[in-house]
Amino acid sequence: MSLRRLQFFASCSTDEPANPLSSPLFGDLLDFPESLLFVGGDEIMRDDAVQLYEKLLASGCKSALTVAPAMWHVYVLYGMKDRRQDMDAICAFIRGLAQ
Repeated sequence: MSLRRLQFFASCSTDEPANPLSSPLFGDLLDFPESLLFVGGDEIMRDDAVQLYEKLLASGCKSALTVAPAMWHVYVLYGMKDRRQDMDAICAFIRGLAQ
């Protein structure tokens, strides 16, 4: 994804690139709920996901991050056998929230 396209999508919600509507990295994450993050090792959003994870931890939020090597954006939705453990982790996380 090009910088121009990213800027376009950011402008759909606000004219201010540093607005939290553009990215949660610009927001206050204090009291943010427990989170489970998955990111592909080969996707353009990887660095942002790692920064979000670090910011969540620094804000005192319980969070977990999985970086899947050689995977792409939303790879979990493809249901690949060798990444089944990631979907299992998502299901367990959701079940835990529902209890």
